[in-house]
Amino acid sequence: MSNDVSMKKAVAYTAMAKYTTAILQLVFAAILSRLLTPEQFGTVAVINVFIVFFQIFCDMGFGTAVIQDKGLTERQTNHIFSWTVYLGFALMLLFIGASFPIAKIYEDSIYVPLGIILSVSLLFNSLNMIPNAVMLKQKQFKSIAFRTILSSIAASLFTIVLAFKGLGVYALVLQAVFTSLFIFLWNELSVKLKFCLKPEFSIIKRIWGYSVYQFLAQLLNYFNRNLDSLLIGKYFSKADLGQYNKSYHLMQLPITYIPGVIGPALHPILSEHQNDPQYIYDAYMRVLKMLSLVGCFITVLLYYTGEELVLILFGDQWHLAITPFKLLALSVWCQLLINTVGPIYQSLGNTKLMFTSGLIVGPMIIGFIVLGCVMGSIVSVATCVSIAYVFNFFFCFFILIKYGFHMSLRDFFCSFIPDLIIISILMTVTLIPLQIDNLVLSFIAKSLILSSVYIIMLIITKQHKPFLQMIKKYRTN
Repeated sequence: MSNDVSMKKAVAYTAMAKYTTAILQLVFAAILSRLLTPEQFGTVAVINVFIVFFQIFCDMGFGTAVIQDKGLTERQTNHIFSWTVYLGFALMLLFIGASFPIAKIYEDSIYVPLGIILSVSLLFNSLNMIPNAVMLKQKQFKSIAFRTILSSIAASLFTIVLAFKGLGVYALVLQAVFTSLFIFLWNELSVKLKFCLKPEFSIIKRIWGYSVYQFLAQLLNYFNRNLDSLLIGKYFSKADLGQYNKSYHLMQLPITYIPGVIGPALHPILSEHQNDPQYIYDAYMRVLKMLSLVGCFITVLLYYTGEELVLILFGDQWHLAITPFKLLALSVWCQLLINTVGPIYQSLGNTKLMFTSGLIVGPMIIGFIVLGCVMGSIVSVATCVSIAYVFNFFFCFFILIKYGFHMSLRDFFCSFIPDLIIISILMTVTLIPLQIDNLVLSFIAKSLILSSVYIIMLIITKQHKPFLQMIKKYRTN
């Protein structure tokens, strides 16, 4: 019962942070999308792809290893933290050096100053990795929640002011620096880690068997998630990349803020049962079922109201993002479920299998992305990416259920048949012509129609019961 309460508290605090941040970021994104052009967003999108790559090396999988290894002492954690400090300074210098070839490859000298600015955020991100892990391990979800909200507000307001002042792309990259700095200062007050001038390498060897596969899995996932932006940025225009990235990031919001509420709590909580796979599987299936049912509605809603969402949030200059967004939205249900897989592998202590899974599905995703780019438009890229994520769903869960849990694949996939029936019926609703000139009224009307059909289908398929059980459980506790 104590673990159950911890999970609920963790999810509650994480939800508060995630959903508050999501609303704020939508508001701030709407403002910035009217202050800056698609070309400016596309310029920053290129350098962001490279900074994300370097950020993988900031952690090297050490953060999840610190959470997983319950036997680490405070002294050992300090030594791991010290290694990440040295790593952060090295990565900062490397990224400054890398900004010159990036500028040459993309034929724009602006990437040199942008790279120098973002190298500072790279340093702070490295310094934040182990303190973040310690806070999660200690289940300081409340502190993390408030830190997330306040850093988002402060950094976004800072960015908007700079955009009003005419700083353009520099406003966007300085947002990353300010965010990482704010989190660093918060961590300094919350987690009292000590820097060791000569950290012991033997402690790294202790966690390396776990962390290396976590790191390699993140590396594979990077290419799966960012190759489309890399190729569009190189072979298409910056405006095209800006439009595509806007559609992609809007599609990613529910994926970030729905399983993202549960994911940070899953590993710290379930890792306490790493020797009891059945417990982890049962808990995980309850989580998946709720995410699946919510995902049914979210997926079709985003597709059905795609035009209204893009134009209401970002304005008419982003109309070319509508079709890519609607195509990408069709993969949301699959991605909502896939995004929970990582914490489960970590909780099972089987990051090697997570890496193996990435090796299998990675080439397939990359192949679809390349095919989309060869076809020559951001619409074709969005189509191929969406198809790739659907295939990824089946491959990922085949490996996790069969080789991670050693459970029945048939039982697992059959549990989602009612959910797929609901999605199919909801998609037929989108075929009904509905023409309302006012975008807001059109969005409301479509949402109400879809919601009504969704509720009816939940009752018909008896899939409303998980919701009722969850409400009853929370009222009881």
